[in-house]
Amino acid sequence: MKNQKLINARCQRGLTQVELAQRANLTVRGYQNFEHGVQSPNIETAICIANTLGIYDLRKIWDSNLEA
Repeated sequence: MKNQKLINARCQRGLTQVELAQRANLTVRGYQNFEHGVQSPNIETAICIANTLGIYDLRKIWDSNLEA
């Protein structure tokens, strides 16, 4: 299931998947997997993505399925 919260947050900041992946130091495919719900990020990666988006409450972009 797509992570619509994450997609919306990225779009609100006017970033493409490629731009966000580059800024968060991720592969584009890895980032796409997070948006499409194929994979959940570990907590460090989730924080990095959130920081890149200027979001400091992870609940705004992820449900509680983050990997420890």
